[in-house]
Amino acid sequence: MFPEVQPVVSRSSLATVPCGVSREEETGRSHSTKKGAFHEIFNLPESERPLAVCENGWRCCLINRDRKMPTDYIRNGVLYVTENYLCFESSSSRSSSSKKNKVIKLVDITDIQKYKVLSVLPGSGMGISIATPSTQKPLVFGAMIHRDEAFEAIFTQYMKIMTTTKPPASAEL
Repeated sequence: MFPEVQPVVSRSSLATVPCGVSREEETGRSHSTKKGAFHEIFNLPESERPLAVCENGWRCCLINRDRKMPTDYIRNGVLYVTENYLCFESSSSRSSSSKKNKVIKLVDITDIQKYKVLSVLPGSGMGISIATPSTQKPLVFGAMIHRDEAFEAIFTQYMKIMTTTKPPASAEL
């Protein structure tokens, strides 16, 4: 039997419904970004909303080192974390910008690290590196002014998901 893991919770990573708010009122609220309803932009269930700590998202640039074209390699935008996903909304003004958005299931993340890209970028070049099975090289969300806050929120939610979704037991006793 494995010891029970207690996730570390800080004030900045809590995302709960305030006291006195009924379930109907809570589900009636919908978060929207500059381009429309959050769940529609990322093609997610309506229940997926940014956690309170990142309601407005973190401005950053996505550095996709798997891409060769400069227009696909670095994209400016906003990063959000929901209960189950990491979502990047590209600020590209092109009409096909929804194709430039990125949605990563937290359970698919194989590695998450603080990362220093280039000190000439905003935020002293601070970023977060995210590896998934579908990427050859980790994605880097760079030029983040609030990198430590973003990392803590993403990592806390990731650990919460990973401790609640346990793999099936190989043998029942």
